[in-house]
Amino acid sequence: LLGALALSATVPLALLAAWSVSGPWFYPAVAPSTLTADAWRQLLGGDLAGAAARSVALGAGTALLGTVVGLPVGRALAALTGWRRHVGAALAFLPVAVPPMALAIGVQLAFLR
Repeated sequence: LLGALALSATVPLALLAAWSVSGPWFYPAVAPSTLTADAWRQLLGGDLAGAAARSVALGAGTALLGTVVGLPVGRALAALTGWRRHVGAALAFLPVAVPPMALAIGVQLAFLR
């Protein structure tokens, strides 16, 4: 079971890494026909370097903020009992649940017009 879990985590990343250094790679081929570093050169040396750096900084900042906020909230929820724990968990889940719901409502309104 642990091996299947490790495989399901590493195989997609390995395919993504292979795809990042491959040339044209279409359906019937099992492996890419050519290897090239053009995508990495464009990312690190071109106009995309600033965007990549901002993306990494934004991701790291979001992870740090989520950890700083989530740890005390999780500890507080663990200390609660009964209905208060359920209400607290629902409130803690709202930042995850509300954006997709708002997007779905907006898409529905756009299609209804």
